[in-house]
Amino acid sequence: MVKKILLKIFWKAYDNIGKIFYVSILWFVSTIPFFLFTTYSPFTQILNMIISLFFVLLVFISTISSFNVMSIVTREGHIEQKKIYQIFYSGIPKFFNKGIVLFFINIAIFFIMFINLKFYLYLPGALKYLGVILSGIIFWILIFWVMLHIYIFPLLIKKDLSLWRTIRTALLLTLDNILASFGIFAICILLFVVLTISIVVFAFL
Repeated sequence: MVKKILLKIFWKAYDNIGKIFYVSILWFVSTIPFFLFTTYSPFTQILNMIISLFFVLLVFISTISSFNVMSIVTREGHIEQKKIYQIFYSGIPKFFNKGIVLFFINIAIFFIMFINLKFYLYLPGALKYLGVILSGIIFWILIFWVMLHIYIFPLLIKKDLSLWRTIRTALLLTLDNILASFGIFAICILLFVVLTISIVVFAFL
């Protein structure tokens, strides 16, 4: 079942490769303010952090909007580039409420997990080994949470699903397809690493 779905996604992506590339450019444009600001941040440390957080939120919601565009492209077929542009940028205010709640849920989860990791890794004496085991568990919980977003982003654009129902459905889908989900996650990480290295190499050429 999952194999059929993945093959269907692959061929749909192949048929719409030009539109995917165009949406990717629009998404990349939304990241430019963040990179420019973090490079030339002129304010105090706290203000810089707040503004950077806002730009990260913008990228986060732009990601949701990208999924919305590709969902419409897949469903309707031929769509002009001008309309893709309009759908992408109209999706930012459209999904802002859901996006901002999910964004701060992520912030809270990563902050709590970071505190736990820091605590467990520095347990003294005989508790040190227990701390390593608990840290490993926390790490895999974080990986699992990130994997949920493979399903959260596509589900989030559904009008009839609340955010909490979206997360619950994503949880069930991930558990039901754990190997396929981990495979997609690993491919995404690999692509991210390759893209990052490419950008760094290109920047120093």
